[in-house]
Amino acid sequence: MIPLRGRALRLSARLIPLVVAAWWSTGSLLAQTRGSAKPATLAELESQAIKDSLDAEAHYQLGARYLELKRWDDAERQLNTTIAIEPHFARGYLSLAYLPYARNGKLLEHQQKGTLSTEERDSVARSLRLERQAFLIDPFVDLMDLRDEARLGSQLRFTREGYELHIEYAPLESLPNQRVWFHGLAAAHIHNYEEAIRTFQVLLNRETRREHSDSLIPIPLRTNDYRYILAVIYQQWGKPADALEQYQAAVAGDLGLYMAHARLAQMYKEHRMWDKAIEEAQAAVQANSDDSDLLMDLGKIQASADQVAAAEQTLRSALERNPRDPRIPYELGMVEQLNNDTAAAKLHFDRFIAIAPSRMATEVSDAQRRLVTLAP
Repeated sequence: MIPLRGRALRLSARLIPLVVAAWWSTGSLLAQTRGSAKPATLAELESQAIKDSLDAEAHYQLGARYLELKRWDDAERQLNTTIAIEPHFARGYLSLAYLPYARNGKLLEHQQKGTLSTEERDSVARSLRLERQAFLIDPFVDLMDLRDEARLGSQLRFTREGYELHIEYAPLESLPNQRVWFHGLAAAHIHNYEEAIRTFQVLLNRETRREHSDSLIPIPLRTNDYRYILAVIYQQWGKPADALEQYQAAVAGDLGLYMAHARLAQMYKEHRMWDKAIEEAQAAVQANSDDSDLLMDLGKIQASADQVAAAEQTLRSALERNPRDPRIPYELGMVEQLNNDTAAAKLHFDRFIAIAPSRMATEVSDAQRRLVTLAP
């Protein structure tokens, strides 16, 4: 839960004017992601979402189109479906976070003036939680497309050059928090990791000082969140020792920071440090027990560590938690095959093939081959 003290609701979304349009078309349209020169029509997107009813990406793309059309309720339903299928679909959370500001054109103004109604306060609080969740799941969640606030009819592709335009070469200490935040995001997106580290260190230092003062930082993140983001940057930069230090500092300060545990688990897995990988993956699950993605990750790590029986039990729990995610029965079938549980493996491969979306064609082919080998 994000603490909302004093004037926090008034100040916390000063970042919104810079990126509020991310909801408009946060991800590229379905046809663009598939390399087509012609964007998919609404009818095509709707048809795709029906055909691939358990494809988070298809629902996300349809939600993005509904946002463009200002069909707010339809957009919200599709985006909620997206994160229900894949709990770590960061773009879905970010679009949902900015949706209230699109739906209510006066919300930002009321927030800045401190004149929010009770309903608006609840809406802003939820928006802040969703925004934080998006950036913790993926600190580099791609804003992709921005809409020029002065010319709402035109879309600007947020490419590498677009990120470079948002790098401000001014003393960071002189910039307000939201500008420093956006500067750091832009630097990370163009792989200027040294600048990104420097920028987020400024925010970390400010937040550390804020903890001992009455001032408020206008970004809905906490001290340990910045340590976590610094760790992710170091990891992407290829500096695992620095990343490990920041991850450990983050979880020491907040045991509930589940994505830090999850990323630590993946780091240890890469280095085949199985005991530590499993320990961190279990800590992630304990911190957020409703998250089926965390259970699936734990099961995959257990399988890689030759703890096949434990992996099967974990993945069964993941499937019970989220029967809509087609990835889980596929992973479970492979583990059951390793565990010589032929009947169960057949059951889950068949289930996967029946519900798998089009974009998992490679996995479907693999499951079909495995079924042939499992045949008596």
